[in-house]
Amino acid sequence: SGQEAERARLGQLREEVAAVRRDTGHDLSRLHRQLAHNEQDVTELARSLEPVRVDFELRKDRTQEIAQGVSLRVTGTSVDKQQVKGWVWLMPDRKTLWVRDLGIQQPLRFYHKDGTGPHELVFTRVGDDHAAGYLLLKQQRAEEATADMSVPEREGLSTGTYEESVLR
Repeated sequence: SGQEAERARLGQLREEVAAVRRDTGHDLSRLHRQLAHNEQDVTELARSLEPVRVDFELRKDRTQEIAQGVSLRVTGTSVDKQQVKGWVWLMPDRKTLWVRDLGIQQPLRFYHKDGTGPHELVFTRVGDDHAAGYLLLKQQRAEEATADMSVPEREGLSTGTYEESVLR
């Protein structure tokens, strides 16, 4: 009778241990699924924050939409100084960014009114009647990218110094 009680108690403990193992296994499986889902979310977020590069080559005095909502016109080039003059027209913002003596590999940074950016326009090659380069488009919203940073609103940029522009 003492042994029977001990056996009954041992059987009960075995059942409890088995139940705990099952519950722990289910919890662990659920955590593994959640971890895999979170890793996928992080990968998708990282991919959405990667800039998209759009290469362009443009003849002088021709306007070309180099990306959706971003048109570029080169009005002048200086092969000796490796500089470009022109403008960038942003839609739907209806804003013009003036390009004044922008040198090659010197980025012109700007944000769209909807907060996406910073985007970068970079010239890589200048000829007598043409210019080539690329546009980096970032899908990240400006408030996330600049968090508490005060960036002045600018439509035109002065010669020689190109800073970030916020379009509002």
